[in-house]
Amino acid sequence: NNTQDGETQDSLEKEIALMRDFSHANIVMFIDAFIMKESEIWVVMEQCELGSLHDVTKMLGPLDDLEIGAICREVLGGLRYLHEEQPVAGMRVLHRDLKPENILLDSPAADSSIKVADFGSAKRIETPLGSHTPCGTRGYAAPEQVHLTSGNGSTGSPLRAKYGRAADLWSCGVVAHVLLTGTM
Repeated sequence: NNTQDGETQDSLEKEIALMRDFSHANIVMFIDAFIMKESEIWVVMEQCELGSLHDVTKMLGPLDDLEIGAICREVLGGLRYLHEEQPVAGMRVLHRDLKPENILLDSPAADSSIKVADFGSAKRIETPLGSHTPCGTRGYAAPEQVHLTSGNGSTGSPLRAKYGRAADLWSCGVVAHVLLTGTM
């Protein structure tokens, strides 16, 4: 990944720091990162031969209900790990940008694993509703991730709704809907 500015590099360094802690069959494995030049960081992750779920469905066409169910079960297993089983005491992780492009298939074998990837929008949280930052991909993001709530009364400035792990579950549901119907 070629970083263009300090903000992009900071974001990538946060993503790397987060991924170093992950160890789960349904989360893409971080292997290492290398600073090649002042503005270039290379990230090495496990190989996922088939690419993204988006690419696979474009290449192979619609999946059947059983395949979609199996995919969702593995994605939910990865989300459960992020939401509940993190090794850092008291910390949970929200993905915040789950979509077919961020779900990888590791091999063409029948026992292929599904891997949740791309943690650039992910955030560690300490409380159940620990995020209020707008992020995610419209169409896949939960309403509370993208919509303004009413102003705070004193200044009239807009506030964002707080959200938590239910937002990732919403996104998984949208992915399932898209896979089942072929439409958003």
